[in-house]
Amino acid sequence: MTSPTELQLLPLLLVVPLVPVSGVCLYYAVSKDAAARGANATGWGAAVFLLPPIGGPVYAVYRRRLPERTEPLGRTSDCSARSVSAG
Repeated sequence: MTSPTELQLLPLLLVVPLVPVSGVCLYYAVSKDAAARGANATGWGAAVFLLPPIGGPVYAVYRRRLPERTEPLGRTSDCSARSVSAG
């Protein structure tokens, strides 16, 4: 049987591992965006990973001054280049 203390710790045990995982995801997204805009990808990624409450909003404001992205946001497929013949 589980005690009330164990049940109270369950949300904590579920959330704590997600914090570093979400930090890594945020690092990846910011560093990819910064690299595509010609900014220091490693520096901005580290700032957002180490100080998320400060680094995230600061990068969001700073990226407005950066040029447009030089690469597409994701993979694109050219479906018009493929054709199916009914033959």
